[in-house]
Amino acid sequence: MWLLVCLGMDGFLANAVQTSVYALATHVYPTCVRATGVAYAATLGRTGGLLSSLLGASIIHPGVGTYWYALAIAMLCAFAGLAWARSPYPAIGKLEAIGATAR
Repeated sequence: MWLLVCLGMDGFLANAVQTSVYALATHVYPTCVRATGVAYAATLGRTGGLLSSLLGASIIHPGVGTYWYALAIAMLCAFAGLAWARSPYPAIGKLEAIGATAR
C-alpha cells in the first residue's frame, strides 16, 4: 500500500513540474523567443521521458533503493531549476521601499 501511495505522489508531482513549465515560460523567456524556448523545454522533457524508459531497467536492477535515490535526485534537480528561475516582478518588500522613496 505504501508503494502505491509513493508512486501516486510521484506521478502527481512529476506532472505538476511538467505543466508548470508553460506557466513559467512567460517569466523566463523574452517574448521574441518564448515559443522557441518552450519548444526546447518540451523537447528536453520528452527526451528525458524516452531516456528514462530506456535506462529505467538499469536503475531498478541493482535494487529498489537505487530507484528511489535516482527519483529523489531528479526531483531535487527539478526543484532547484524552478527555484533558480527568477521572476521579473519585484518582491513586495522592494515595492514598499520604492513606494516609500517616491513619496
